[in-house]
Amino acid sequence: MQTELNGNYDFNSIDFGQLKFPLAVLYGWKPSDRLMYAFGLSRTYLGGALNYVPVVYYYHTYKNQKWGVEALLPARAMLRYRFNSLSYMGLGFNVNGASFSLKDATAPGIMPAVPSYYDAQELEWRRSEIRAGLSYSRQVHGFFWMSAEIGYRINYSFNVDSGGDFVRLFGSDDPYFIENSPANTPYFTIGLSYVSP
Repeated sequence: MQTELNGNYDFNSIDFGQLKFPLAVLYGWKPSDRLMYAFGLSRTYLGGALNYVPVVYYYHTYKNQKWGVEALLPARAMLRYRFNSLSYMGLGFNVNGASFSLKDATAPGIMPAVPSYYDAQELEWRRSEIRAGLSYSRQVHGFFWMSAEIGYRINYSFNVDSGGDFVRLFGSDDPYFIENSPANTPYFTIGLSYVSP
């Protein structure tokens, strides 16, 4: 379980009543060191809004020790190829999402000065994207690893709801308070991470 507090807060307006609690409960099996799988249920913000979805975890390294699959569906999946103990490559997707509380939506630069916006209550910005791409990771020294990823970002949701933090099922056609349609874009990332033993 984790806790998130997302919003346009400053130190004087933090609202701990807006804490969000993504949670996943799984039950699984480990027949060998190369195979693990589990099934469960998740309370998630992957689609931008609160949702409850079944989850499947699957980890499998094939006998040749080069190829493998890592998946936590519907959040992510990756087909990986291990060159050696120091480097590997992956091809897959990752779904990211969050809901942000817009506490002062009528402040300059947040919402247009239109009367209907002033009447809105408990605005939530629903942001979600799907990143599909190719990644490469390599150990650079000790426990430090460097990674690079290139791919395509698909914007699933970039809308605003009125009414606070409520359940919005995937594929729901209920109208949003404000609807946006940003373009999909390619992306590129480079990272350095510390991997504990």
